[in-house]
Amino acid sequence: MKEVQPIKGFSKLDKESKIKWLLENYANNPDEALNMLKGYWHSSEEAQKLHDEFIENTISNYYLPFGVALILKLTEVCILSQWQLRKVVW
Repeated sequence: MKEVQPIKGFSKLDKESKIKWLLENYANNPDEALNMLKGYWHSSEEAQKLHDEFIENTISNYYLPFGVALILKLTEVCILSQWQLRKVVW
């Protein structure tokens, strides 16, 4: 792999320019890497825009399994997720 020079102003580049720079400097197979990155993009442009604006320097998304654990306790159910604990009283 070639020696990569530091880049100044990376966060100021648009998404496409960031991806281009990364592919040119780090990808062994740029076409395959680009297809992999785009494969995780949301099919809705509006939804993808929300993802892109969520954090700085977004170049793609990643899927994280989302699970729910139910704990039954007489008359209440606690719903657990990665982000919150919520009680639902029956």
